[in-house]
Amino acid sequence: MKLAIAILSNLLFATTITAFAVAPEIARRSQQQERRAILEPPTKVKGRAVAASSTNAIWSGAVMTAAPAGTSFSAVSGTFVVPKPSPPTSGAGKWGGSAWVGIDGYYSNPDALLQAGISWEVDVSSTGATTYTYLAWYEWAALGGGQVNLPMTIHAGDTVYVTCQVKTDTSGYCTVFDKTTGQELTTDIYPPRPPPDAPPSILNGSSVEWIVEDWQQGDGSSIPFANFHQVTFTEAQAIASNSTTGAYNVLHPNAGNSVVEVIVQNGQVLTSTSFPGTNQVQVTYV
Repeated sequence: MKLAIAILSNLLFATTITAFAVAPEIARRSQQQERRAILEPPTKVKGRAVAASSTNAIWSGAVMTAAPAGTSFSAVSGTFVVPKPSPPTSGAGKWGGSAWVGIDGYYSNPDALLQAGISWEVDVSSTGATTYTYLAWYEWAALGGGQVNLPMTIHAGDTVYVTCQVKTDTSGYCTVFDKTTGQELTTDIYPPRPPPDAPPSILNGSSVEWIVEDWQQGDGSSIPFANFHQVTFTEAQAIASNSTTGAYNVLHPNAGNSVVEVIVQNGQVLTSTSFPGTNQVQVTYV
């Protein structure tokens, strides 16, 4: 079975588009250094690694940190219901968050992260009027890169399937499929042009992620984190493949070699992460 068929078996009639960056109301930028977690060594149970706990300023969810010997991660997917965020405090303000799946990005080498997902924002005016904004997007996160928003209309309560797949170390594609509305876009993605004297951005399939993120604004600061209540990634799976033989394994996020990410800001724990099922990652605002 081809890898694309294995991970996209529930997607039909995908449309390939060329998407162009637009001035986003929700502005996210790649801040790779801030996305790294500090690993605690995983414990061992019957010869396999089980989920270790790690704190992070902006990531919460699950990371598979190693593929089986002789393979690298080549695809990742997950389904979730878009949450309706709430302000965590009273008064006027702006809060946001996002949910996505991705390949690489956990380690400092490579300087690359192929990802796609949904961002949300809740704005409360001085008069108490509340507005909500949702965006579908993809990104090859690296120096010189940025988010590209997709021409899709997303609502709270929509069930969205997202997958990303490596084609070569300098190309891939991501699909965002809104199962509720039937909207579906598949986009070929390439690394951004690196700054002068910077090495090229390449993928090596060293990690895969299912993440709820406190995304970063245009100035590099994190938007105040919205209470997203709960996001559960279902149908969560990754493919680890051998590029020479074509052999591959279908893996789930709690199968071992996983790190559980929890957001801690200003000494306060904001999220929890659990595995309610073999192919599920549940992230809860606490």
